[in-house]
Amino acid sequence: MKRRFFSSLSPLEFNRRKCRYRFLDAAFEVFLELGFENVTMSDVIRRSGGSFSTIYKFFGNKESLFAAALKYKIDEVFNVFQSVAERQGEDNERRFLEEFGLKALELSISDKSVMMFRLAISEGHKNGGKLGQIFIEQSFNGAIKVLSDYITKKQLEGVFKTMNPRTAATRFFLMIKEPYGFIMLITGQKPEFSEEQKIKLVRDAVDFFLRGIAAR
Repeated sequence: MKRRFFSSLSPLEFNRRKCRYRFLDAAFEVFLELGFENVTMSDVIRRSGGSFSTIYKFFGNKESLFAAALKYKIDEVFNVFQSVAERQGEDNERRFLEEFGLKALELSISDKSVMMFRLAISEGHKNGGKLGQIFIEQSFNGAIKVLSDYITKKQLEGVFKTMNPRTAATRFFLMIKEPYGFIMLITGQKPEFSEEQKIKLVRDAVDFFLRGIAAR
């Protein structure tokens, strides 16, 4: 997708964006390795190449660079829900929830996702929780909104009970995600699921969820 997008840019804009993404990739790696407080702009420059004037022109300061790098990686991981969002018109509630659930499970046990959570846990409480808030706002909100919008639609159709759609969406997401995401976060050991086991796990969760939210 990026390649097609880049192909429509002028050479100047292509190089500008390529430089920016190089800074973001390097910054994410360095923040992950050293922690927010221990990273300097010099560390990022040594990893990425480029100049101080350019990196400051793009991001202004270290906190803005951290936020941009985190959002950049979050977008890479959470864009798996884009295909689900495009199916908001799906009439089969079970099929929609199963597709969402499989994406949520795959996300929860992906290496990139675990790395981001570790970074958020180690750095999120600092600066008065501001860095953690950046992570919350830029990560789950997109995925939860996809499901929350669908629940709202089904409530208006009288298919689902009236309840807070965001709360219901969050509970479903966490029911799929845990305890597997937590186990991988703590131990680094990826759960070994067969495709059949993944599907059964998600279907069981969908059954449980639908029994609670379906209108009587």
